[in-house]
Amino acid sequence: MSRSVVRQLLVLLFLPAALLLGKGISGIVGYITDPTGGRVHGTAFQVVAQDTGLVYQAITDVEGGFVFPQLPVGVYQVVVEATGVRRSEQSQIRLQVGERQTLRISLDIGQLTESLTVQGAAPLVNAANPILGIVVGEKRIQDLPL
Repeated sequence: MSRSVVRQLLVLLFLPAALLLGKGISGIVGYITDPTGGRVHGTAFQVVAQDTGLVYQAITDVEGGFVFPQLPVGVYQVVVEATGVRRSEQSQIRLQVGERQTLRISLDIGQLTESLTVQGAAPLVNAANPILGIVVGEKRIQDLPL
């Protein structure tokens, strides 16, 4: 085969990986507790991308923890529903490039018709990892001298 054909095949092979890396990956980790502070295992919950409507579903592990290590950058809502407790929602969870948000969700005892909604942003300090990052807007990129 000629070199140009080999180059074209390599570009086609590595293009999907390059596009995936260019999207920016973030994550959400945390745990779910009951009213006494004990961790709740086997609880079904979902993470909803508020921009696209995509729903990611999971069940907490034996220690009540959960991990979504690779979520696209965006704004998310976490919804937890379990028998005998009030529905819990945390919305406006904003993920930036390379950021990992840690959530501590506490479930309250209640009837199935009751709902608890928590709105607000996650803390600005990232205690999960020591990496610093910044999001640069399109305007600042266009204004860069070349």
